[in-house]
Amino acid sequence: MRKKINIRSSRSFFMLIAFAFLSVGSDWSTAGTVLLDIGRSNVDGGWYGGASPASPDANGNYWNTLDIGKYAGSMVDKTGAATSIGAGFININSPIFTTWNGPAGAGTLADVTINSAALGDLGLKEAAFDYVHGTNIRISINGLTAGQSYDFSFFSSRRWEGDASTTFTIYGSNTFDSGSLLKSGTLANRSSTQGWVHNADTLLTLNNLAPTSTSLYIDIAGASGGAGALNAMSITSVPEPNSATLLLAGLAGVHFARRLRCKRN
Repeated sequence: MRKKINIRSSRSFFMLIAFAFLSVGSDWSTAGTVLLDIGRSNVDGGWYGGASPASPDANGNYWNTLDIGKYAGSMVDKTGAATSIGAGFININSPIFTTWNGPAGAGTLADVTINSAALGDLGLKEAAFDYVHGTNIRISINGLTAGQSYDFSFFSSRRWEGDASTTFTIYGSNTFDSGSLLKSGTLANRSSTQGWVHNADTLLTLNNLAPTSTSLYIDIAGASGGAGALNAMSITSVPEPNSATLLLAGLAGVHFARRLRCKRN
């Protein structure tokens, strides 16, 4: 004999799950993102006429600026909330800041050409305008949470000079050796055959980087062994479901299993 399913009980169960997911749903959808502009404006002491994004920018996002010889500590996320994350250059091979032959060519901020929609949060002219270039540029990212996963996104855009592509390698140690290498990826900063055609719409994202301590280290170099470039980057903490969310997911699985057994009977 076929058993009847208690519809009222089922509805109540799903209402409970829905309410609980609304209460803790931020664990799935919310992640803190830190936006980092590479360079400095004249106001900051830049001699080359760079630009720094306003905070908040036209999209309502807050920015941090990383300048050579300075440490950007206690950066804010894009909502303006304080974080423990800081960043600084490890000045090994004298990285150089400039706007020349970047997304504006030899022009000014008004001449920057990028696809803002394609670049998302990093699609801001002020962030793309100036950049750092050099061989084996190294940056330390500190104040992270051990075991927490992070996504790093990079925007690189440079015409004519240096290598046509830039390789970004993430390490778990400042020894920068193969034993601490976590992930690596390459991004074209211009066309390999048409040097005047710069990258205007593509990011490189390295996902799920989990430090064993509170720091990660970035090495930036040209893909062919020459100079690489970095205009802007972001660091996003990957949300993880909490124990309550996992419990509810398990209860939902049990409920569906019971319904399936009832149907078969």
